[in-house]
Amino acid sequence: MAIDVLLVDDQQEKLEAIIRTLGLAGIDRRQVDAAMTGADARARLREKKYDLMILDLAIPRRPEEAASADGGIELLDEMFERGNYQLPGHVLTVTAREDVAERFAEKLDDRLIHLIRYDATTDKWQRQISAFVADLLKMSAARAPVRFDQDVCLVTATRAPELRAVRDLELDVDFGPARHLDSGTPYYAGGIKVDGVLRSVVASACPRMGPVAAAAHVTRLIEAFRPRLIAMTGICAGVRDGTEIGDVIVAAPAWDWQSGKRVVNRTGGKSGAFRIDPHYVDVEARVSAAFEELAESVEALPRIYAGWRGDKPRNLPRILVGPVASGASVVADGESIEEIKKTQHRKLLGLDMESYAVYAACLYACDPRPLWLSAKAVCDHGDSKKSDDYQAYAARVSAEAVVEVVKRFGGRFL
Repeated sequence: MAIDVLLVDDQQEKLEAIIRTLGLAGIDRRQVDAAMTGADARARLREKKYDLMILDLAIPRRPEEAASADGGIELLDEMFERGNYQLPGHVLTVTAREDVAERFAEKLDDRLIHLIRYDATTDKWQRQISAFVADLLKMSAARAPVRFDQDVCLVTATRAPELRAVRDLELDVDFGPARHLDSGTPYYAGGIKVDGVLRSVVASACPRMGPVAAAAHVTRLIEAFRPRLIAMTGICAGVRDGTEIGDVIVAAPAWDWQSGKRVVNRTGGKSGAFRIDPHYVDVEARVSAAFEELAESVEALPRIYAGWRGDKPRNLPRILVGPVASGASVVADGESIEEIKKTQHRKLLGLDMESYAVYAACLYACDPRPLWLSAKAVCDHGDSKKSDDYQAYAARVSAEAVVEVVKRFGGRFL
């Protein structure tokens, strides 16, 4: 954590000695401004807010004058009593003159301002300044606000085919070789231009499928990268009468369809009723609006469809924004989706395992909290006809749609 220092001293040798001491304590020379007179110091205090001022008590008032024993005290009095200066966060006073130290020690004590006796024959003054600066750096780091670091973090549930589809995207800065947060968490870094500005992108797959792994992984990514946007891409099951293979569903909202309470029925039988207790998490309107605008594009989705050279359905992909239920179970019976639609949300579009977990991890993240979205493409309808035939295609369509939204509309939320 850098801090800005104003050093007020008219003796060049002492001034340089203090600057060297500050450097050893962790203060970059570029963060130190020097003033050799009271007038110069006043000008700098009007212009800039300093974290620390180190003030020699005996300084000239103006360049043409000799050093005055009370030049530094006059500056302090004026600085605290008038409102036309930006007060530094902390003040240290220094003097090599014993008479000056004795004269003003009590006044400085009353203001709780440290007085350091400078003596070139000892290093005590250096140790005092170094200790003070070390504590100040620690305090500054502790109160420094955490800021966004990366712009976009693309998350998938699997390495293949989902993360592979992301890595195959043509970005302005291609994904390079794998990097690692630790031995078990690889990620890839690239870049996308948004409104002419290169935005950073990282991509990573969860260690395994399912909501627990997704929530834990996304939490780690948020802590490590502080992204502005967490975007999950990949594949999902679609509701048969509302979606087709390749349709991209933006989960709005997402919830855990298995969250609730199973109670004993009134007849005393073993099989009881399940009472759903959903917690819906939605995306922000500016995110869903961006996908709705992409859906109206006459060229984007046909281009994405034409770009896939492998097996694909006859229909062009669509962008759909609507409810997606998440759960820890893989559904392939054809009945569960219809039951969820009937009992939990009549407008249900899709089913997956991770979207709600990703949303919840973002919702409960510490500040600065990222925006979130999950936009997965339909690869099957969660029934007996479930197969892997279109997984690679759906994963690629999902990844391309998300990146296209970032390119076109990312200026609204990055």
